[in-house]
Amino acid sequence: MIDGAEQPAKATRKRKSSISRVEELLQQKERLEKEIQTAKRDIRNQARSNDARRKILLGAFLLSVEVDPRNLTIDGKHFAHWLTRPDERQLFNLPPLSSDSPALAATLP
Repeated sequence: MIDGAEQPAKATRKRKSSISRVEELLQQKERLEKEIQTAKRDIRNQARSNDARRKILLGAFLLSVEVDPRNLTIDGKHFAHWLTRPDERQLFNLPPLSSDSPALAATLP
């Protein structure tokens, strides 16, 4: 038989145990949230890396078949008109766009 002095001690231990369990679960939750953030960041980084790799491979392919960028058209889009920044046009030996160019006008607000 349990005497009256043991019951409060047991209740106190149980309360401390419950508090410890809650603290433990909160710490576990924090660790899991950090793991989720890391996994999401890794997925985003991999997606960016894959996108860059696709662009590099497509560009390498186009350069390997020696396509003239002034004549490159895909689905009605002209590569030479698509490039609007002077530094990018210079990379492909394309002349700068004039201010009355339809390609440049399409990029202005």
